[in-house]
Amino acid sequence: MSEIDPLSMAAGSQSVAEGSAGVASAHPLATQAGIECLQAGGNAFDALVATAITLVVVEPMMSGILGVGLAMLYSRKEGCRVCNFSGRVPESFSTQEWDQGKLDALSVVAPQALPGWLAIHDEYGALPFEALFGRAIEYAEQGIELTEANCYFLNFAKSIAPQNMQFDYYNAQSYEMGDRLKQAKTAKALRTLAKDPQAITQGKIADAIQKTVTNHHGALMLTDIKSDSVSWQSPLVEEVFGRRVAVPPPNSDAFIILQAAQLLEKASIHTRQHNSAEYVDLVVGVLKRVLKESHGWGGDPLKTKSTFSFLKQHTTTLVAQDEQGNSAVMTQTLGGLFGSGIWVEEYGLPFNGVGSYFFDTKKKGAASRQATPGAQVPWSVSLVQIFDGDRLEYAFGTPGGLTIQQTELQVLLNLLVFKMSLADAIDAPRFFVDEREDITLEGRFTADVIANLSDKGYQPKCLGDYSWMLGCMQGLACDETTTFVGDARRHAVAMAY
Repeated sequence: MSEIDPLSMAAGSQSVAEGSAGVASAHPLATQAGIECLQAGGNAFDALVATAITLVVVEPMMSGILGVGLAMLYSRKEGCRVCNFSGRVPESFSTQEWDQGKLDALSVVAPQALPGWLAIHDEYGALPFEALFGRAIEYAEQGIELTEANCYFLNFAKSIAPQNMQFDYYNAQSYEMGDRLKQAKTAKALRTLAKDPQAITQGKIADAIQKTVTNHHGALMLTDIKSDSVSWQSPLVEEVFGRRVAVPPPNSDAFIILQAAQLLEKASIHTRQHNSAEYVDLVVGVLKRVLKESHGWGGDPLKTKSTFSFLKQHTTTLVAQDEQGNSAVMTQTLGGLFGSGIWVEEYGLPFNGVGSYFFDTKKKGAASRQATPGAQVPWSVSLVQIFDGDRLEYAFGTPGGLTIQQTELQVLLNLLVFKMSLADAIDAPRFFVDEREDITLEGRFTADVIANLSDKGYQPKCLGDYSWMLGCMQGLACDETTTFVGDARRHAVAMAY
């Protein structure tokens, strides 16, 4: 099977919408599901969950019911809270088997996506929980027409799939735009779980989950799912560049953004020309320092055996806001394209493979990076909210694994230092400290900048002009009307009214 260049997907056009309420996500049907939820009397939190559930069907390689996630919720009455549903390491996880290279079934952590959606609904929702599944079930049963991004990631996943990845569920040899994808087995699971979320730990779906893990010699037990719970947390908040910036607390690595921003403020980053060689050099130097001091690469997937490990960190991010000014931003993930590659075949549900990217059992990194049975998973997923006093000004997040904090930091600088609009801040060329501890940049940097970076001792590596390697950021900017932005890098779509 021919290889697909993992860096070459053509970018779409940036999607920008303005209104008093809206949604942005990586797929138009998911965004529309959120908008319909708002128009039916739901609030931002209902719209967030409805969009998230729909993404499981219309972007099935990126997130799923047996996945995990993280959300930051802003209520006009209660302020900012973090909903952490990142999952825990199974109690019977074996470090010996893991270190012997058994990375598929052992990479599964306790799935918490469904409990996370339910927790957000129970805390803030206005519509019945079952109603939030409506569009997802319809699209799974009747099928969806595949977008360019759908086809790209489905074809790419098939090209690198290990033998155990059950692509018989998606039985085409390759996919083209306009092809129709039906997911009858997934629809059956969604119908059951919409009526009874507890069916994930009791009944036929639960039995199928346990049977699948056991057959693949994994560590996850139903007791791990039952004993895990969604965590409600307070964000970390620091003043940076005259604004209050809030991010999730550990186990998220989002604190890296705050640390780097504070150091860059002290280093007078505002005196550098945006995206000049001097600017890139300063940001990269600070990032290297913060990453090393925080052991940010302690469980680095780039050090694992898989040739494509750096490409597996696929997630999806979404934002929503209602007319009352409540808003939310969420990232949910299977960890990689279709997660671990292990499926609950009867119900069309892929297991997450989060452990493949964040477990460090050889104790080379910080203690927080070590895979401890029963412990929360350490991970790079993070989100950002920016406040002008007590007023929410911006909320945004991105997928991207290793690049998440780096992308979010650059957008923060674009907004607060260079006073860009949110659309321009998200659209601007990005760069990141890569697996070589060198620089990888999008192709829109000028030849002079590349040459100057080379003169400074770097060996720059260039991607396409807009590369999904650097995420697919969704965000919102609150003013008299709210602006919703969907990133061009993965053909995201924003809608508002």
